[in-house]
Amino acid sequence: MPITVSQKDYASAVGCCADTVCRRLRSVPYTGGARSRRYYVAAVLPTLTARERENGAIQRLFDAATSDRTLFVGDEVIPVCRSFEDWLDTEQKERLTEYRVDFTAALFEATSSSEMWQFIDALHLKLCIHPGICRFVVTGDDTELPTIDGSFAFAFALCNARHSENLTNKQEAA
Repeated sequence: MPITVSQKDYASAVGCCADTVCRRLRSVPYTGGARSRRYYVAAVLPTLTARERENGAIQRLFDAATSDRTLFVGDEVIPVCRSFEDWLDTEQKERLTEYRVDFTAALFEATSSSEMWQFIDALHLKLCIHPGICRFVVTGDDTELPTIDGSFAFAFALCNARHSENLTNKQEAA
């Protein structure tokens, strides 16, 4: 599960009222039921104003967020990943690109199977919502950043590759 926050976490970290939280998060994807909604941190970051970002809301959101510490980041998260990537500034995109390059090299070293490579585009997108990677990309804090080696890359790929998210074949078919 990716790193997530509740509406209460969001309100506390950002310093806004419940009505503002509901309005801002109305169209943001979430997991859980109606009373236990959890929002991907990567999905709520773009809802912050410039003033809130300058006043430390990003760090407070990361501090309030929780994760179940699994490698699986969720199904049907590609739109969240794309929106998050669009929100990133140049420096953050460079960190993400560097990590993706290292991930690809580690995955290449870990497997000779060509089967995994059909999912590489989706896996590259999904990397950004892994808890440690998301924190690193946004804040530069590498304390929870997973070591990129063959075992991490292969395990992440096995947990997150989905035939329904084979972006390469979908683009060719279009």
